Amino acid sequence: MTAPVRVPSALVEKAYAVVALFALTQGPVLRIWWSRAAVEGIPVRAPVVATYALVQLPALVLLGRTVVPSGARRVLGLMAAWLAWTAASVAWSIYGAHSVVEVMSLVLTCALGLWLASRFDAVELMEALLVAMTAGAVASVASMVAGLDGAVGPKGEWIGIYYNRNSLAPVAALGAFASAALLADAWRRGDRRRPGVLVACTVLHLVVALGTRSETTVAACIIGLAVALLVRGAASGAARGLAGRAWTAVLWAVVVLPWVLALLARWFGRFTRPFGIGGRENLWMASVDGFLERPWFGWGWMAAWESLTFFPRELWLWRERTGPWSHSSYYDIALGGGVVAVALFAVFVATALRGHRERVADRRLGSIYAGLAVFVLAAATQESFVIGNHVLLALMVAGLTGPWFAGGARTAPPAAAAPAPR
Repeated sequence: MTAPVRVPSALVEKAYAVVALFALTQGPVLRIWWSRAAVEGIPVRAPVVATYALVQLPALVLLGRTVVPSGARRVLGLMAAWLAWTAASVAWSIYGAHSVVEVMSLVLTCALGLWLASRFDAVELMEALLVAMTAGAVASVASMVAGLDGAVGPKGEWIGIYYNRNSLAPVAALGAFASAALLADAWRRGDRRRPGVLVACTVLHLVVALGTRSETTVAACIIGLAVALLVRGAASGAARGLAGRAWTAVLWAVVVLPWVLALLARWFGRFTRPFGIGGRENLWMASVDGFLERPWFGWGWMAAWESLTFFPRELWLWRERTGPWSHSSYYDIALGGGVVAVALFAVFVATALRGHRERVADRRLGSIYAGLAVFVLAAATQESFVIGNHVLLALMVAGLTGPWFAGGARTAPPAAAAPAPR
């Protein structure tokens, strides 16, 4: 009798990570359900949320078997405090039914990010990310070549299998980020087998990113890679002292600057125009007004833009065109949970990033964690990425917490069997 073929569990977990990252780029899932809705006339929200939940639940189960290092407990506790406050906001939310779904999605996606950080080292994470993003980029190029409906926007911008250019652009930028990181690692280690493939992937993702005509995530990719180089210099090298001081300055900028700019945008709306941000300042001004109206506890997680209590009825159609969010995660956090949520999120991010310098010096590609986290935090100034069911939130959590884990598989061993009675 032929013995059954056993697939290594590590391979299964890597395959699952790729599928989860690909699904949480959102475009493929939304395209599937939108096409079904057009034929069957069914509401889209429930099946979309259910699909995302099914994709992420295995990570939550696997995370339950993870051994958490004692050094990571403080950072994870701070993240848990932020999540607990967003969950508590359901109690005073102006649209509790919506907030509770958004909070559940937020927790699931953070759990996925933690599992990625605890299960894979930096190289494995970049490899999984590159495969997932390349699948999205290749499928998008194929859809445009085939002339599928909606694959190219009205102004010639590339959309592919996603729902707009700002949905495809993060996929391309993340792919370029991962391939550039792996290419640098291969060059450092003298690996001559993979550079050709990695160069091709980098070029593919850069071409797709340029085709989207979306600058936000391309700029975030550049910032993230620069931060990764800075952290590597701060952790080791001749310029360690100078790089360390520069990293401290970057850390303060990452934690404080977005909130300062968020408030400035209300009183100096024209400040954003030279950077080509366009009409977002109108959304930001409305967000600041809403925050000032309920500064301490907020309106409930992701509830404000879904309610006529916050958004004037006469402007509701305008809101339908812009989407139910602030186009900045920092405003979403302030609106959802007030000053308390802002403080908890900022302390979590600052504490997590502060420990990177000491924990990545002897780890292969270890500095890429900080780069990945700052990539997301930079992109989140212009888009609502710190939300449940989005790949960028999972990657932000993985980037922030990755160095606090030892790297590689860290699942609890199975319990020993009880001795047989004599």
